[in-house]
Amino acid sequence: MAKKVVVIAAGGTGGHLFPAAAFAEEMFRRNWRVILMTDARGRRYA
Repeated sequence: MAKKVVVIAAGGTGGHLFPAAAFAEEMFRRNWRVILMTDARGRRYA
């Protein structure tokens, strides 16, 4: 069976990206394929 996929989009500030990253980590832990998208500002947090 293929992994389920979740796509998460978050703005490039810490207030948006940190909660999105925490959610992404939890979904990954639950064996989901995770795609986390942000803008150029978010690269410093990734």
